[in-house]
Amino acid sequence: MANILVIDDDPIQCRLSEEMLKAHGYEPIIAQSGAEGLAILESQNIQAVILDLVMPEMDGMTVLSEMREQGFTMPVIVQTAHPDIENIVSAIRLGATDFFSKPISQERLVISLQNALKRFDLENCLRTETHRHKGALSFKDMAAISPAMQKSITHGEKAAATQIPVLIEGEAGTGRDMMARAIHHHAKRSGKPFIALNCSTIDTDELDEMLFGSLESGKKNAFEQAQGGTLYLDEIGALSLELQGKLLALFTEKKLSTSADDFAPYDVRLICATSKRLLNLTKQKHFREDLYYRLNIFPIYMPPLRDRVEDIEALANHFITKFSVAEGRRIEGCTTETIDMLCQYEWPGNVRQLENAIYRAILLTEDGRLTPNEFPQIQTSLQGAEKLRAALKSMSPQVTPDHIDAATSSITPLKPAKKPAKDRFLTEEGRVNNLAQVEKELIEFALKKHNGKMSAVARALGIGRSTLYRKLKEYGLDSDQSNAA
Repeated sequence: MANILVIDDDPIQCRLSEEMLKAHGYEPIIAQSGAEGLAILESQNIQAVILDLVMPEMDGMTVLSEMREQGFTMPVIVQTAHPDIENIVSAIRLGATDFFSKPISQERLVISLQNALKRFDLENCLRTETHRHKGALSFKDMAAISPAMQKSITHGEKAAATQIPVLIEGEAGTGRDMMARAIHHHAKRSGKPFIALNCSTIDTDELDEMLFGSLESGKKNAFEQAQGGTLYLDEIGALSLELQGKLLALFTEKKLSTSADDFAPYDVRLICATSKRLLNLTKQKHFREDLYYRLNIFPIYMPPLRDRVEDIEALANHFITKFSVAEGRRIEGCTTETIDMLCQYEWPGNVRQLENAIYRAILLTEDGRLTPNEFPQIQTSLQGAEKLRAALKSMSPQVTPDHIDAATSSITPLKPAKKPAKDRFLTEEGRVNNLAQVEKELIEFALKKHNGKMSAVARALGIGRSTLYRKLKEYGLDSDQSNAA
């Protein structure tokens, strides 16, 4: 549902516009002054503006000029009770999409608004796809209504202003590649090469030659190809330990081997990306710790689509425009029910899965708007989840103990408890227990669980035996530890 901002000081006209917009499936947002309208544009996601030219304090021409200066490019339909050729020409020069004299024909205004939104979506889609093919993606090409995505783009903009290595982490399909290209496009190296390699799809020997070259092949390696520009290594976590060592050596020496005994300095900005947590791979000894700290100077996290639900409608509309043009179809968008359904889904494949789902829906539909029926797999998944929730809700209460007290009461199957087990973290009065009391009870529990065997107790608690003995003495639990081992 598109948000339409109406900026008009006439309350009657505002009410008429609000009713008209609601009747045609739009979400009206009313501002009764130019200053209020600009504030709403800053704080909310607006798809189009209906603007009155004649208003006190800040008139419509000033509002339109301020909008363009601040970078707002959404369509603006201008209306006024006092039409003037000069004002009309000035408004159009500032980017006004259409111009109406009051009283306005509601039918004409709706048609103008629909056409303006379609044209705006098409222009955005064409610009994004052109940038994608040219490798010149901008941060503006990325849907970022959600706070999570706005944060990522803010980090990307800061990274673009530097020359340091960047590590982009995020699940598959979250747009790591787009972020890397946008950083390159906005950096000082934007006119230089952008070389991309996926470390998980190339075998080790071939990747070795592509990254570092070989004397036999005589081909330029990736660093030489990216000289002066950016080298983007996707799925850096898949790099073998041997190649990790070579990459670290390049970082350390700042020189590239060009022959058996000749080295040349290189000027390449490195951007790496991974769908796995590199820190975890480092802890598991699958990734070199020294290389990790070299790469992780400026980390950027790409949120999964389930954490940026606010972006789903904008992304869906972009893909609808893109594939409608490609397939020669006239699809106006999604129904409200469809958007609600898409927002409920978890999207394990993230933006890439949404793109594929929209493409499939466009091929299936016979209507001008996509309905839930064009997304059978998502419907089935959501219905299955709903049935599972209903089944769990109808089941009798679980008899599995919730507290460690109940866990030690018996090894035989438990009967449903008449009263809930005492919560160790709360006092009888309902206040939170102090840390010492909780720690004492946990040690008592571990002693009982492991029959007083000190080695087993220490291992279970993750502390040394000397620390355990000290705490036993501190809490007065050391009187009878005959099973110490």
